[in-house]
Amino acid sequence: MARASFDGAVARFAIHHLPQPSRLLAELARVVRPGGRIVLADHLADEDAADAAWALELERLRDPSHWAALPLGRLRALGAATGLELERERVTAISLDLDDWLARGSGGARNAVLIEGVLAERSGGSECFRMSRAGEQRKLGLQLWLALWRRRARDSTDADNYL
Repeated sequence: MARASFDGAVARFAIHHLPQPSRLLAELARVVRPGGRIVLADHLADEDAADAAWALELERLRDPSHWAALPLGRLRALGAATGLELERERVTAISLDLDDWLARGSGGARNAVLIEGVLAERSGGSECFRMSRAGEQRKLGLQLWLALWRRRARDSTDADNYL
């Protein structure tokens, strides 16, 4: 793909599947023209390391393709280091049916006993990975991060430094 080929780009629920998310942001910044926009959306990890580790264990048991959700500060830093300027962002709570979410993961059925054990360790979950009940239905509450970035003109922090 040629440099500065697009007015905009989107990456939705991809960051937490990548071992080196800075490469994704660098590639998006490379292919978007200066002044172009990049929209990123993903769920957040807790700032607290123990809470984030607990959620990561659960995520990887449910879906082995999951690498790691990132905390808000790290996501902001990745964008800035790639030559992007944060224009707007929003963090909002989303709620999923926990049993449906578990069933959709490639490891969910195979690891059901392990997953239930991890869930029992923290019946309420963590700040960014909260479990609750609505009658008989179990709910998973995630913190969704949605950000609009603008690619700045070339400078010393340009995305080319990352590829």
